[in-house]
Amino acid sequence: MGKSFKLNIEVILSYFCLVWIWVTIFLPSMKFFVFSPALNLICLAFALAILALGYKYFTINREGLFALSILTLLFGYLVLSFWQGRATLSFEYVFKLINIICIVILGVVFSSKINLSGTFLMKIAALYGLAFCSLSFLGIIKASPSGALSYLNLGLPIGITVLACYLLFLREKRVVLKVFLLLCFAFSFFMVLKTPARGVLLGTVLLLIYMSFKYKRKRYLLYVFLITAPVVITYWEEIYTLSSFVIAKMERLIFSIEEEARYTYYIEVFNYSSEQFWGYGLRSYVPLLGFYPHSLMLEFLIVGGFVLALLFTLIIIFTLVKIYKNIGNKSDLDFIFLITIYFLIQWHLSYELSSAYGLFLCLSIVLSKKSKELKLA
Repeated sequence: MGKSFKLNIEVILSYFCLVWIWVTIFLPSMKFFVFSPALNLICLAFALAILALGYKYFTINREGLFALSILTLLFGYLVLSFWQGRATLSFEYVFKLINIICIVILGVVFSSKINLSGTFLMKIAALYGLAFCSLSFLGIIKASPSGALSYLNLGLPIGITVLACYLLFLREKRVVLKVFLLLCFAFSFFMVLKTPARGVLLGTVLLLIYMSFKYKRKRYLLYVFLITAPVVITYWEEIYTLSSFVIAKMERLIFSIEEEARYTYYIEVFNYSSEQFWGYGLRSYVPLLGFYPHSLMLEFLIVGGFVLALLFTLIIIFTLVKIYKNIGNKSDLDFIFLITIYFLIQWHLSYELSSAYGLFLCLSIVLSKKSKELKLA
């Protein structure tokens, strides 16, 4: 009886953790419904409630200790950069940084009890994402040119929805559901084309191609083309009007980056970093550049110098190696793997550290999962 009760508690904890992961990943998009910093507090309070409920059951394995160590080293060095001369802090920034650190710690702790062998996380991500896409399509959700409600934050959850629908489509065996999921995928991909967020479009397309080859479903690229082509042709004028400049800018980003407006930020970051090896301190890019450098790696470079950038590079390498060795089960774990890569792409094309909740949660989970668990998932 006791063993059965324990099993039920652990199953419940796993589902609670999965819901918390979903909330954290989609947190920026939820501000389109309720624009309030209270959302961050609610998300953190939910995680602390899960920890309080199951503190007897959570453990940290060897991989978790490694993840905690290297991420602590990263954030410890980041915080110490405050003592550099150009640091400019605000209460909002400090609160967000503390929130990210808490999410990393909780992600490592929860990873021991998260069951990622099913499709629960993918399904709730797809359901929420499709609802979000529908509201955007109907004009109920509207983005602004910049800020927390920008086109970037509008496109970010839509790209995740595309990945979730496509992975569910690849996994599904029943023909009727497979057709339904393909239609859901076509709709969400259409919304990506409509949204002027080139990083989202680039990351989504690259991962779709990777998934098709990784799961040996190259013919599905043809199916996807046959489904999406009529939609694109039907709404071509609207798509062209809304996203033609995105495609043009993407071409410029890939083939003529020196023509990019942000290219000057890249050059300035390297110039400043070459003058001060240890960096300039937290948010030093504000007085130095006047704007964030549109790349998390460059932000680390100017804030903490080459040491902080090297630490983050090592974390990325460890993460990608683990993903490469273990991806292929078409489960929630693969979904975490894919959106980790997706987030890495996005945070190296736009965004800044203070909004990287989902990215660092995914990094902490990937680095914390035991190799044995990864193979069995």
